[in-house]
Amino acid sequence: GDGVAVVPQEGTVCAPVSGTVAALFPTEHALGIMSDDSSAQVMLHIGIDTVKLEGKGFHALVAQGDYVDAGQPLVEVDFDVVRAAGFDPTVFVIVCERSENSTLREHASGPVAVKEPVVWLSE
Repeated sequence: GDGVAVVPQEGTVCAPVSGTVAALFPTEHALGIMSDDSSAQVMLHIGIDTVKLEGKGFHALVAQGDYVDAGQPLVEVDFDVVRAAGFDPTVFVIVCERSENSTLREHASGPVAVKEPVVWLSE
């Protein structure tokens, strides 16, 4: 799906939308959130090939089935562990499912703060 890549500046990955945690990988490096209105499912993937770390350096703060608010901390990540193992720490925010008539467009680029929109999804 479409989405954005975020280069993290600190070790807490936060919810990009409010909704229900639909999936949480056992390695805690990826999760999916179904938005409040079910108009979109968003996947967060923390790092490239970080599944190979088998959870080392990741600590989930939520569980599958939990409700989360936009901006709520989801996973604490020790990015020093990620980098030391030779992996890229970039966090991918991917819109996996959305209504057919919706449009996804970039809202911000460059440094962004927690709760600051980086994409817009509109009908």
